[in-house]
Amino acid sequence: MYKDTGLIESGFTFGNRFREFYAEQTGVRPFKFNVDMVASAKAVKENGDESFTLGDLLDIYYGKRTYVKYDKSALQYMMKD
Repeated sequence: MYKDTGLIESGFTFGNRFREFYAEQTGVRPFKFNVDMVASAKAVKENGDESFTLGDLLDIYYGKRTYVKYDKSALQYMMKD
């Protein structure tokens, strides 16, 4: 797997194979996908964006690029009485 591999082409999932790939790229162990990475990967798949790469997702991790921002305002907390 290489950074210039397309996200869709790679069969990307949020599983251990890709978690290990990003751990190797970042040196962060255990590696955790941030919310903007998750939102972006989902949007890429939904849009069928074949140009988006594993490296682009890494840029999102480092804050160098934005594809989709996680909408924190959509979260609602329910209070129990």
